[in-house]
Amino acid sequence: MSNPPKTVRKRYQNAALTSDEVRQIFRLNPANLYTKYKPEYAERDRFVLMLAFNMGCRIEEFVTIQRKKIDYQNCIITVEDRKKDSKWTWDIEKRFRDPHERRSDQGHYTKGKAWRAIRLPKDVMEEVKFYNETLPKNQKTLFTLSGKAVERIVQRYTTAIGNTKSFHAIRHTYATLAREAGIPVKFVAKQFGDRVGTVQTIYEELSDEQEDKYANTRLF
Repeated sequence: MSNPPKTVRKRYQNAALTSDEVRQIFRLNPANLYTKYKPEYAERDRFVLMLAFNMGCRIEEFVTIQRKKIDYQNCIITVEDRKKDSKWTWDIEKRFRDPHERRSDQGHYTKGKAWRAIRLPKDVMEEVKFYNETLPKNQKTLFTLSGKAVERIVQRYTTAIGNTKSFHAIRHTYATLAREAGIPVKFVAKQFGDRVGTVQTIYEELSDEQEDKYANTRLF
């Protein structure tokens, strides 16, 4: 894999958490992380983090998961793909200059929902089902938390292990740990709704140990 551009390397360098750091997060005691702790925070936070690390989706997709879009039989959660829900519509009468150039007076963006299926392990879906059954029947989304509230949860727990991260770092972590587990990058790209090259350039990261391992691997 070729090195990403310097601007990309600088922006996303060390964005992912290691597998050891993820395990540390789930060993934390939530009671020690809040000044005004409530017992229900523990189960909520654990479920939010567990699902986020197993989905690797964007935060705006995560907080808007619809309960009716959860397929327990096929282990799929369908999210609204916020990267692909805009479509450029040309104004034919004004498209007379350069047919390949998008100008503000030649068309406009129209919002339309695009959906992406994310596959999950069976044991994760069992936890989702259990959590879902505890929710009020008239609640349409899986979470009532805002994006900022979820960000605070992630930052609270990652700060506690000494490596403060945003929610988006979970996406980098998913891609990196998936590669370490031998999961093909094409599968990760499909889960993310991104191109293979985007996943390789932006999201995947190599640790020093991995670089040493690959450097000492004979190919023939």
